[in-house]
Amino acid sequence: MAESPDHTRTTLLGNRHLGAYPKLGAWGDHPSRPTPTKPVIEHYACMIDLLGRAGRLSNAMDFILGSPYAESSLLWRTLVNACKLNGDLNIGRVASKRLLELDSRICTSYILVSNMYAASGVLDKAAEARKM
Repeated sequence: MAESPDHTRTTLLGNRHLGAYPKLGAWGDHPSRPTPTKPVIEHYACMIDLLGRAGRLSNAMDFILGSPYAESSLLWRTLVNACKLNGDLNIGRVASKRLLELDSRICTSYILVSNMYAASGVLDKAAEARKM
């Protein structure tokens, strides 16, 4: 019997809240692997959040790039937030650039980028992002 998308999303969210990051599930490391449920964008966002909370930011970026939603600002926004939480400006800069290319009209994207820089103590870049 196939799982419903809501069941899969609930499972991913439950794992995130329980801290179950190391074992990420059937398609955690390979988004193209066949699964009982066809993943939707929310599944991908949950997986990026899981990978980010586990500190696997490089894997999260590869996961986005290998997904059918690589042009979605939701996935890049999720990665920028994970970079903020982990204090990783290297991947954060790349993710921020991509996010702002995709979502340049949405002010919350600039605020998120600004908050990422501010959390890492790079206040000049934080102020610059807020002025855009």
